[in-house]
This record gives sequence, C-alpha cells and structure tokens, in this order.
Amino acid sequence: MSKEFQNPFAALRDPEVARDERRLNYAFIVVVILILAVLVYFAVKSKTVAVSPCLILDAKYCDSGKLVPYANNQTMLGFNPAKGSNIYAPFSGTFVFTGKVRSDPSLNDAGRIDEPRSNATSTYSMYFFSEFKPLVKMGETVKKGEVVAQVEGGAIDQETSSTFLVGFEQTLPSGAQTEDLSALSKYFKVKP
Repeated sequence: MSKEFQNPFAALRDPEVARDERRLNYAFIVVVILILAVLVYFAVKSKTVAVSPCLILDAKYCDSGKLVPYANNQTMLGFNPAKGSNIYAPFSGTFVFTGKVRSDPSLNDAGRIDEPRSNATSTYSMYFFSEFKPLVKMGETVKKGEVVAQVEGGAIDQETSSTFLVGFEQTLPSGAQTEDLSALSKYFKVKP
C-alpha cells in the first residue's frame, strides 16, 4: 500500500502542498473581492442612472419633454405627467406661486422657485405653468429635491396639450432678467 492510501491527510503536511493551497486560497479571495467590486460598481452606477437628472418631475417623465414656444418669445419644455405627479425643487430656494385656476380656486397655475439672492453673482429661477396643488406655503424656503406641488392635470399649452411647462431665468447682479436655455440642458436631456 502506498502512503497516500494509508493516511489521506499526510499530503496536507507536505510544505509544498500547503504553499499551493495558500496560493489557491489567496487567488480565491482576490477573485471574490474583484467580483464584489464589480457588483458594487454596477449597483452604484445603476442608482446614479435611476435618479432623475432633471430633479423636477418623476424620473419616468424626464426624457419626454418637448420644446414649446411660449408667450413673449419664451422657450419652455412641455410635459404630460399624470395627475398627482410630484413637482420637485431642482435647487434650494424660495417657492412662490401665483395665478389661480378659474374652474378650481384651490389650484394654482403658475409657480417658481427662486435661488437666494446674492449681490455678487447671478441667481436662477425655475418657473413652471401647470394646474397644480401646492404642498408648501407661499414664500417658504425649500430644499433641493423637496416635493413642492402635485400636478392636477388640465392642458396649459393648447398646441401641444402639455399639462406642465418649465423654463429657467437668470437674474443678473444688475437686476436684469433673461431666459436661460442652458439650464434646460442641465436639468433635462435636451439641446435648446
């Protein structure tokens, strides 16, 4: 009888076999770490993609906007979110709403979020038109990503039947206000 059959554990005491086993164990650990690193990378990447880049509407609506010419030569982005869809603050600022829906005075049809004013730099405003129910009080300070209102339906732009229009405005230190089309491409996947 050979030694291997007499004592099956004798080979484990051999230093060369033990060294080879350690190498296999290290290789196995490295492979597991690499697999975990790849899984973590894709999990983080998928969460980054899943988070809405527009921060204004629910993610499922963000890529559905269409450029809409509006009053006073403004260009806005039109959407058709479902009734009850959330409207989010794209940045921290003050929430203001004006205008009442004639058929339902509990709803508003114009809102905006203004960045805090600074004498040295330009500030931005996001303004929108939609029949909406405000969820925060007029003049309240809101944080980026906070739900400020809910869409209640009703076409705002008759030509496109859009129920939500959004645009951006820049206020210069001089107080002059100009439309800011570059913000549309910052918050949405559009090229104005």
